Amino acid sequence: MSESGPQGSPESRAGRCRGSHHRLCCGRRRGACPAHRSYRCERGRSRRRAGRWSVNQSEALIAAINGEAAAVYAYGLLGPQLDVSAQSLARSSMNAHRQRELSLRAKLDVVGAEQPGAAVAYEPPFPIDNAASASELAGLVEMRLAATYADLAGASSDSDRNDAVLAARESAVRGITWGAPTAAFPGLN
Repeated sequence: MSESGPQGSPESRAGRCRGSHHRLCCGRRRGACPAHRSYRCERGRSRRRAGRWSVNQSEALIAAINGEAAAVYAYGLLGPQLDVSAQSLARSSMNAHRQRELSLRAKLDVVGAEQPGAAVAYEPPFPIDNAASASELAGLVEMRLAATYADLAGASSDSDRNDAVLAARESAVRGITWGAPTAAFPGLN
């Protein structure tokens, strides 16, 4: 049985529940992340709770900051498993995530919310023991960040929304570069 979104449209984000999603997305236990609290697991399917279609901007910024911190950590984990050319891509991706996190922290200061601290360590959803699993992790992290930035775009306005959409697009492109499956609307399906 499918839940409906606004104006009765089918919920586009329904998909298989991936149990470890919150461990690497934002470093919080399941249900503790404000941006993802609106989801619940129902018989292996992730469904959005009725009546909750957006989060406020500071919650979305915090979720994006936590996602960026997790991405930087993930690239540190997967780097040693990659060949030289892929390590270069991983290094540039990690630097892009560091810069994006600093930019988001500056925006959070403008909003006036308390800065979140990064976790000491994040638990990857699967063992990273070869180049294939490293590439899979990079693609997974990037696509999850695209979803986080889609939430941020929904909670933002004007230039902040444009920045969030650009960040979602960049994450989706990097995810596809790492071998993640393509999506018509990255972060929304």
